[in-house]
Amino acid sequence: MVAAARARLESRATVHHRTFDAVAWHAAFDGIWCCASLLHVPQAAFPDVAARLLAALRPGGAWYLSFKHGEGEHGRWGRLFVDHTEVTLRAALSPLPVQLLDLWVSANRRPRRADEAWLNAVVR
Repeated sequence: MVAAARARLESRATVHHRTFDAVAWHAAFDGIWCCASLLHVPQAAFPDVAARLLAALRPGGAWYLSFKHGEGEHGRWGRLFVDHTEVTLRAALSPLPVQLLDLWVSANRRPRRADEAWLNAVVR
């Protein structure tokens, strides 16, 4: 994905490849898009990762995040997954200095995955 973005954007933008624990920007972005990526962060590490991402936002910036709709932390296909419901995501966000702007469930549009849903949120 990073290589494709770099190729498409060429010199018009800088594309960074970082792990969440390496995010160290401060007030650098108006928005952060975490589509189906934070679901691989262990629940215990989420507060630190969230704090890093929030610090990278400029005042008034927005943060989009999505998780598979469900509950719990589990392994599948050799990878960690953390699923959330509206209740568990609100609880995970509650200690953070954010305002929940929107929260919704959407259908999975991938072939053979119609039985899965995604929980989406936008915070500021």
